[in-house]
Amino acid sequence: MIKVNMNFAPLKGILNISNDKKRNIKKVSVILAGIFAAIYLAFLLILPNVIDLNKFTPMISSEVEKMTGFKFNAKNLKLGTTFKFGVKLKADRIALNYKDDSPLLNLAKPEIEINLPTILIGHINLDTIKADSLDAYLVFTKDKKYTVME
Repeated sequence: MIKVNMNFAPLKGILNISNDKKRNIKKVSVILAGIFAAIYLAFLLILPNVIDLNKFTPMISSEVEKMTGFKFNAKNLKLGTTFKFGVKLKADRIALNYKDDSPLLNLAKPEIEINLPTILIGHINLDTIKADSLDAYLVFTKDKKYTVME
């Protein structure tokens, strides 16, 4: 049989918190929770109505082209938010084209959800991609694999 001697003497001072300190801790906790709730509600309700993505479409297009080599086109981009700190991009049409303007991907009425916390660690996580229709133009190689590059 193993005997364990547990001495909680160092914790006695921490566990004996006066009522005034408890009230102060409660007040600070309620204030911090209120600030967090206000920021969260602003993210959900105000942000989508303030930001007009159509103004940023040329910048988005140039960044996508730099990163992927494909041309990005979008019509009527709209921003939405999700409850898990994500954004939802909606549009009438989104297209990716090769540099010679031949089509690669066309999405009609797409909804794309992006997880924002993963962007902080350097990853882009697409949670959901929905569209009324999807047209993809892929090239099949001799070994029956497909590629998007010509």
